[in-house]
Amino acid sequence: MKKLYLFLFSFILLFLTACSEQEVELASSHRIYYVNSNDTKLVSEGYEPKEEDTEALLVELLERLKTPAENITYRAPLNESVQFTEYKLEAEEEQLTLYFGEGYSTLTGVSEILTRAAIVKTLCQIQGVEHVAFYVNGQPLMKTAEQPVGWMAATDFLDNTGAETNFAQVA
Repeated sequence: MKKLYLFLFSFILLFLTACSEQEVELASSHRIYYVNSNDTKLVSEGYEPKEEDTEALLVELLERLKTPAENITYRAPLNESVQFTEYKLEAEEEQLTLYFGEGYSTLTGVSEILTRAAIVKTLCQIQGVEHVAFYVNGQPLMKTAEQPVGWMAATDFLDNTGAETNFAQVA
C-alpha cells in the first residue's frame, strides 16, 4: 500500500512539474528588451503580442520599445529624444532598416550600444526579421569615421549575466 501511495505521489509531482514548466514557456512568446537604470546591462520583460502579421507585429513592437517597462528601473530604448522616423522592411532578405533623427546622435558609449542591442534583440524575434541596420540623419550608423556598423543580428550582442564565460583571447 505504501508503494502505491509513493507511486501516485511521484506521478502527481512529475505531472505538476511538467505542467508548470509548460505554463512558463507559454507565458510570453516575446521579450521586450530594456536598459537597466545604471546603463550597464540589458534586461527584458515577457510580452504577448496582439498582432501576427509581420509588418503589424513590427509596428506593435516598435511602439512597445517606446513604452516604459513595468519595472520602473528599466529604461525604454526609444524615447522623446531617440525616435525612429521611418523603417523599411525587405521581406525577401529578412532585413529591416530603421531611420533615426538627430536625437540618436546624443547616445554615446555603452548607453548607445545597449540601446541598439535592446532594439535589435527585440525586433529580431519577429519572423521575417533576421538583420537590422540603423541610419542616423540619412547616413549609416558608423563604428568609426570610416566603418559603418552595418547589418546586426540578435546573436551579435552577447548577454553576460556576470557568470563566468568560456571565452579566451586567441593570439
